[in-house]
Amino acid sequence: MRDLVLHIGFPKTGSTTLQNNILYCNKNYLGISPVDNLGCADSLYDIFIDFAKGENVLEEMEGWRKEVERIISDRCCKKTPALLSSEFFFDGNVNGIAEFPLVPKGSKSQPIFVDFVDYINREIWTHGNVKVVITEREKVDWICSKYAEASANIFMCNQSKFEDAIQSFCEKKDLSWINWEGVWFSPLRRVLGAENVLVLNVADLDSHHALKEKLNNFAPGVIENTQLKKNTRMRNRKSLGSREWAISRYSMASRYRKMVSGYMYRKRRGGVVYAGFVFFKIADKLFSNFFQFNRGGSIYLNSELENKLGLVIERVERKL
Repeated sequence: MRDLVLHIGFPKTGSTTLQNNILYCNKNYLGISPVDNLGCADSLYDIFIDFAKGENVLEEMEGWRKEVERIISDRCCKKTPALLSSEFFFDGNVNGIAEFPLVPKGSKSQPIFVDFVDYINREIWTHGNVKVVITEREKVDWICSKYAEASANIFMCNQSKFEDAIQSFCEKKDLSWINWEGVWFSPLRRVLGAENVLVLNVADLDSHHALKEKLNNFAPGVIENTQLKKNTRMRNRKSLGSREWAISRYSMASRYRKMVSGYMYRKRRGGVVYAGFVFFKIADKLFSNFFQFNRGGSIYLNSELENKLGLVIERVERKL
């Protein structure tokens, strides 16, 4: 059996750029893509949810493996690894690990996904290696970027509220989850082996040649001779300033989607969830201007808060 390569995010680390501009161009890619989403990544995530609930997923996983083998054998040579990508595997709702750092949740010693990928490696994908690719980002930049992304779900969002959130974050007693090496990277290396875990930095996406070389050295044949487009999303964000992020317009539909994410939204339980989303989309159009009062166009991190946040992160990483 060929190798299985899973790219799992993190969110806000160039995952969409990687998916849209290089992964989907390859014959061995089984989702997510803007052109051809075969649903293999989505269906694996749905099984992951059942696994996180403690359910027996052996039958589901066997069916999923056979479907992946069927699709990939029709597309590629036998030695080409199967390639999937979805940052939903990082989902804090399922893993019991904080996903949005300014609003910590959960108390698991390690993400449930680590147990899940260990199960796939030992019980399901037994005639090939399971490999994991993770993209990371400088943590101060990532934390603030996550706040900016979540601003569509935050009713009162402006510079003052942002600074209050950063201050509150720095005063949290338990910030161990922010140590990605301890919480994600080391546990994955422990269950898969160090040679089967690749950590990329978002800066690696700016050089398509270096990126393809790293991926192909990690999993030979996983990336074909495709051209990676410039990371325009990151460049546009940086045009605001190295420590400035745009605030999104408040959206009730976006907040509703966040509220029903995880188990309920991913399982698509009936028309009630969809009807609620449509209702709030209509409300957004009717009241969009009203909801935008007391919101700035962007947020920025002053040097005092940046230094304080940096020291907190450094202290956590040094301690762990």
